[in-house]
Amino acid sequence: MNQVPAYWLAAIVSGEPSYELKAQGYWTAGKLEESKNPIQYNDGITDWSGVNLRFTGALLQALLASEKNLGGDAVATTKASIDRNHEILERQRLLVWHMIHAAFGSGAKTSPFVDDMRWRFREMPYPKLAFDVDHRLEADFCMSPYPNVPWKNDWTTSDRTNTLNQYPVFELPVDVNYFKQHPIYAASGGVESPGVEYLHAYWFARAQGLLTEND
Repeated sequence: MNQVPAYWLAAIVSGEPSYELKAQGYWTAGKLEESKNPIQYNDGITDWSGVNLRFTGALLQALLASEKNLGGDAVATTKASIDRNHEILERQRLLVWHMIHAAFGSGAKTSPFVDDMRWRFREMPYPKLAFDVDHRLEADFCMSPYPNVPWKNDWTTSDRTNTLNQYPVFELPVDVNYFKQHPIYAASGGVESPGVEYLHAYWFARAQGLLTEND
């Protein structure tokens, strides 16, 4: 899949027909593969690093398509892919997917998802500290039937408790990237973490008109 944006970008920058021809060939194969492999989400479990890599890829593809509508269907195909993946993840409160859905998918800037995106931003604590919260003691806690990241095969020796609920950011384990986190119970240890991803997401939302200086 890396050949698609590489040749696509080269075609836009250089205007060289050979790059566009190569990009078109990879695009034809790549869009078919992508249509068969949407983001997987089952009962509170998904590959969360893959979710964010897919967001990055979709964003790059949308930006490239806006400059050169490869094959005449790149804009529509990218939009449909974003919509499909957002539908799978829409209840997980992943603000980056709410953003790209509104900016390059079928979402409206006035949709409930954009409002939820704004609330997700507001939940970001500063200083970026987290404390241990055992959600299993809460009445609304709903256990997932699967451990978190079961493919690591360490859930018999480590705490991989997972929940179907997504909690406010200030109740999640602290991390260098909050927006890739999943609805999991975990001990944070009260550590502090930088918040650069907050600024990346914030200015992207501002650039796309999804946030104003007063939000």
